[in-house]
Amino acid sequence: MKSRLLILATRISESHPVLWNAAWKLAHFEPLLPHDRGYLALRAFIRQMPEGLILDIGANDGISALGFRKLAPAAPILSIEPNPVHTQALARIAATDPKFQYRIAACGASQGRLDLCMPLYRGIPLHTFCSSSQQGAREQVKAAFGDRVAKQIRITEFSAELLAVDSLGVSPAIMKIDAEGASVQVLQGALETIRKSRPLIVTEIGEDMDAVKGLLEPLGYVFAMYDVPSDTFDFDMHDATHRVGRRNFFAVHRERAQWLRRPH
Repeated sequence: MKSRLLILATRISESHPVLWNAAWKLAHFEPLLPHDRGYLALRAFIRQMPEGLILDIGANDGISALGFRKLAPAAPILSIEPNPVHTQALARIAATDPKFQYRIAACGASQGRLDLCMPLYRGIPLHTFCSSSQQGAREQVKAAFGDRVAKQIRITEFSAELLAVDSLGVSPAIMKIDAEGASVQVLQGALETIRKSRPLIVTEIGEDMDAVKGLLEPLGYVFAMYDVPSDTFDFDMHDATHRVGRRNFFAVHRERAQWLRRPH
């Protein structure tokens, strides 16, 4: 029942930018964390590596990090987010959490710069709809809120540092990727880190799933989805893109796959 209510609330919030903004703010309250209930799956790895680094790629305003902290009180968290609109929010978390660090940057296959476009609706930053082009940003808003809203937005452009995860010199236990369709590029820049650390990798279900598998399978990874109501993992990824209510899938090194059999 709780999961159904969360799905209903998500659908309502996505009906208009004002409701979306209100729901986004509400989701930061501690009783509602993690905001993505699929992140409860991480408890399986956290139990095994309670002080393992959580690498949060695509951090937004730190909402994921707040949920990770609730699940992993002892874990260091490094959040990476390209949008400078979130700098103050991330700095506030860092000021109260000594194990939290952040960096304003984007992750990709190589070093450089990345130009991004963020839509605004009546002053509300629609930060989850950022795109590499104005057209892409408008199309995302139109798909979510309809043509009427899309015609009322304005676009702000910014440039972000682009870095490869391999340049960070980190050894994550968990790597969460929310890169607005750029998961493959992020992974291409993280292959050496993945080889060495074998982290649990969390990324969005999307059209690039086959490409993601193509990168990770040679490194010994298998793939699963997490079912919140039953608190179990499903290693049958057939037709994963059509599973209702599933936003993420999980890549785990085969030598650690047994950790996912029972989350707790």
